[in-house]
Amino acid sequence: MHQNIEKPIREIPSWLIPVSAVALTLLIAFVSLTGIFVDDFYGRETINWQLQSGGQDIFNLLVIAPLLVICAMNHKRNRGFTTMLFLGILIYNVYSFIIYAFDLHFNRIFLAYCLVVCISLYTLLYILFVYLNQPMNASNRKHYPFKITGAYFLLTSVLFGGLWMSEIIPAVISNTLPMNLAVVNLPTNPVHVLDLSIILPGIFVTGIMLLRKDGVAFLMAPVFLIFIALMDTTIALLSVILKVQGEDGSFYVAGGMVLLALISVSILFAGFKSQFTIK
Repeated sequence: MHQNIEKPIREIPSWLIPVSAVALTLLIAFVSLTGIFVDDFYGRETINWQLQSGGQDIFNLLVIAPLLVICAMNHKRNRGFTTMLFLGILIYNVYSFIIYAFDLHFNRIFLAYCLVVCISLYTLLYILFVYLNQPMNASNRKHYPFKITGAYFLLTSVLFGGLWMSEIIPAVISNTLPMNLAVVNLPTNPVHVLDLSIILPGIFVTGIMLLRKDGVAFLMAPVFLIFIALMDTTIALLSVILKVQGEDGSFYVAGGMVLLALISVSILFAGFKSQFTIK
């Protein structure tokens, strides 16, 4: 006779979040401080791209690094929320440091960019593997704002996808470069690549799954909301920096991004009223 043996639930090692968070904090602080304080570190980039790179360094140092410290210190007391916050930051790190690695001229801290991507990506994949294979308490989903969150994800992905396509399609038809590439002097726009290939499809599919009240989408929604809030805040900061320095930034764009970030945070905390636990 065959005996049914229930497989034990795999748990996230208790050291994983604090150790990886501390490692990422140190690396990101090193990258940011180098970019901010080393004279002419981004000197081979265009003025526009220098300003954006410096602005990203400031955001990483003042926002991402402190949030990682919070994750390292708080992971035992509020494990569910801390894990969601950490996963959102990991996606953000993969996104932003891929841009560092591919779209800055080679420099002395190139390997640090690669190491941040490596640690962030594989920690993200491992936690998601464990996380998505755990049983969920259906009662925790009873009051979750599936429709609002799903509609917000669909609207966000369609709007940003449409915005990028409005820049790309005319350039493809006329066989010219999109205008935003001229000011940064890059072969392609890394934001277009990452958004259209990975981020926006992921958010769109999650939105559809939320409308269907899918359990996986219930788990992924807060992660994407945190990522969206961080990315929108970054865009707002960079837009202000560019505008102040006489480049192509806009206070209106910055205001719109802050509004979207606040909406994301509001939906995030509304969703966390229906708490779930993660081992």
